[in-house]
Amino acid sequence: MTKRAPYLRLCITLLFAALAMGLDTNATAADTREAEVYTTDGRSFTGRVVSQDKTQITLDVAGIHVPIPRGQIELIKYKLSTERQYLDRAAQLSQADKADPDARYRLIYWAYEQGDRDFVSRELDRLAQQFPSDSRFTQLKRVVEAQPKDPDQTDPTTPSLESQTDPTPDTASPNTSDPTQIGYTLTQEDINRIKVYEVELDRKPKVIIPNDVLQTVFNEFADRPGVPQDGREQLRFRNKPGYEQLELLFDLRARHLYGRVIQPEDPPVLQQFRADIHQRYVLSYCGTVNCHGAPQGQGHLTLIRAQPTADATAYTNFYRLQQTTVGDWGLIERQDPSRSLLLQYGLETTHAATPHPQVKGWRPHFRDKNDAYYQLIMGWIQQLWTPTPDYGVQAPTPDPQPDTPN
Repeated sequence: MTKRAPYLRLCITLLFAALAMGLDTNATAADTREAEVYTTDGRSFTGRVVSQDKTQITLDVAGIHVPIPRGQIELIKYKLSTERQYLDRAAQLSQADKADPDARYRLIYWAYEQGDRDFVSRELDRLAQQFPSDSRFTQLKRVVEAQPKDPDQTDPTTPSLESQTDPTPDTASPNTSDPTQIGYTLTQEDINRIKVYEVELDRKPKVIIPNDVLQTVFNEFADRPGVPQDGREQLRFRNKPGYEQLELLFDLRARHLYGRVIQPEDPPVLQQFRADIHQRYVLSYCGTVNCHGAPQGQGHLTLIRAQPTADATAYTNFYRLQQTTVGDWGLIERQDPSRSLLLQYGLETTHAATPHPQVKGWRPHFRDKNDAYYQLIMGWIQQLWTPTPDYGVQAPTPDPQPDTPN
């Protein structure tokens, strides 16, 4: 062992020297699938190593092959494969995080961002089985599957639209467009639309716009200002943060694409709805089995009680509340939050501008308008965008009700 030590140190020294000079070290494929290449003009490229020889190295950057001549390379840093890094990170999770779908989604989403399509696809299959009620894993799987398997088969600057598929899964209940189906839930595409319309871009949220959606933008809006024209500009745009890409979709009013924009996390206003209002008030007070949580509901408002923490349940109930009006007022009045029937119907009749109809078993929820929880819900409504967006949801909406619903 003592005779080998100097030789081992020499090998390590030569390896680091080779990396510093940007030379090809011929490391194993498992350790060199990804690399960061720094060029002499100060630029850097990160991607999967597609090929390399004495003249150039070619990286797959966001699905586009970028050849970099050796003479322009200052430094190459090879990284462990995404799979190896993912497994190392997963092993470091606590037992609680290993069973937490949010923690597991954050980790697999990180792996998705690294671009190892095959590994991420396999791991998403496993996670979808581990967390069958969480639609995020299935949705991300569809996004991954929508990406081309072999980028060499098409010109990256003019990919075939025929090979592109809609990455958004259909997670709706049967017959979502049939108004007779009381138990309809929003599709994942509908949920995506609501998230887009309620997003707060100044917070720089995590946004994923799949490559095929960006290519649709490049093709459909090629003549519009701000739309990247050539392959280099498009590559640069693909590498921008998702929230910046979404800004362009807003500028273009590309509403038909909003349903295919993915936000792994809820916008803050929907986070608060789910954390503080949906179960505590909407389901526990309005949506009991004796009232609007009954199979046929009351006053034609039916709230879903099954799987209360699921995306489809929370967003469907939010949408129904937003769309329901009684007489001249809606359950959620963004322009005048204090007139929202969601608040008025929780007040004692003597304190309410629009009191709750007299029905058996009804009791007020708030002491008065100074009640802390009344003020919390009021503050939440005030945070919603005005005017009320047209979400473009392709689902039945409640009919306006008379002044005295059941």
